[in-house]
Amino acid sequence: KTFTFNTTTNKVTAGAFKPIEIFGDKSIGLYQSATTGTVEGNFAVNIGATGKGNQNFTTSKISNLTAGKNITNYNINPDGGKNANIEGSFGILSNLSTNLTSHQIKIFDKTEKNVGVYPNANVLLNIGGGSIELIGGTTAKNNIGIYVNSQGAVKSTGDISVTGGVGNLAIFAVGGALPTGTTKQVSVGEVKGTNTKNSVLVYGSNGAKIEITKGMTVKGAAIEADASTVNKKDTGAAFATGAGTEITMNKATKATTANIQITGTKLKDADRYVGFGLMAQNGGKIIAQKNYIKVTNGSTAIASVGAGANVDVSGGTVEYKGNGYALYAANGGKIDMSGSKLILDGNAVGYEKVYGTPLPITTTGMTIHVKSKDVTIMSLRNATAPLNLSTLSTTLNSWAGLSST
Repeated sequence: KTFTFNTTTNKVTAGAFKPIEIFGDKSIGLYQSATTGTVEGNFAVNIGATGKGNQNFTTSKISNLTAGKNITNYNINPDGGKNANIEGSFGILSNLSTNLTSHQIKIFDKTEKNVGVYPNANVLLNIGGGSIELIGGTTAKNNIGIYVNSQGAVKSTGDISVTGGVGNLAIFAVGGALPTGTTKQVSVGEVKGTNTKNSVLVYGSNGAKIEITKGMTVKGAAIEADASTVNKKDTGAAFATGAGTEITMNKATKATTANIQITGTKLKDADRYVGFGLMAQNGGKIIAQKNYIKVTNGSTAIASVGAGANVDVSGGTVEYKGNGYALYAANGGKIDMSGSKLILDGNAVGYEKVYGTPLPITTTGMTIHVKSKDVTIMSLRNATAPLNLSTLSTTLNSWAGLSST
């Protein structure tokens, strides 16, 4: 009765959430199987607790009665307790639309393959303000904050944070049917990642529309040292694939320090690196204006590969230190660097120009800052015709999309 949530500040101003606590596999905090009506109010659930996963059940701690007999230390989990981590549970799973004022969903460290919010039908789950927190420690893995799979949508003015853990995602959305009046699979406030491993924090495919209204903040994202072509371990802030897929993650004002920081690693079984900032593929699009994206020892900072792919990082900064391309656009993919700053360090190559074809990178107003003597601004490929040395500087600047100085 004394609980108050301020939707403007996204904070509890009176009282406190009283969460449902889940300590077992394949459990659900809020489940609605009805097909009419809606769900309103304030909702909170904890899947696990710090250092605590699956727990055995003892009735004497609850009511002393179970058909006249106490149950003591009973294992209720489907796998017979072989895995101490909580698996396959949901914070919210609903066939019915929701219209919550606020939410607090926490998935703790002794967990794997759990989901915060999941529409189980073509309905809109409006969960209001609040937070979804994946508190991974070193043991949580493959959990998802919001999961939309070909039907339904989730709308929130709150934030998603992913801290620690391995392979955890903030958002995973597959395009498909949308409820009437809804244009996006997922809309949230901010997505934050801290000290994650093997995580692509935001993933969209098959025409999914994802909107992150307050943008992303990613710090300490890395990859486990045993990354290989076999286990395919990788990390990145956002990945969009498939025609019609769009991830929008603009910053309201230009970031002056790196708000997305990624550290990659060299593969154990191949002479190449993994780890990226943003990647669009085969028609996917990412709109990430005014961000500052910094990638160290990764494969690339920004990649756009395949027909129709596009990454818009205009008005921001892209910094890359490594042995690959800072900006990689190929096979019909495009990158917009209008008004942005490109910082190159280490053995970085800025980008590639294929002789005889238009540069797939928009460089209007772009500036370049070089921090290492081993940097290459542009790589020229398939130059089959002779180059005129007397006009070489002008020609190369033109191809690179730069002004002569």
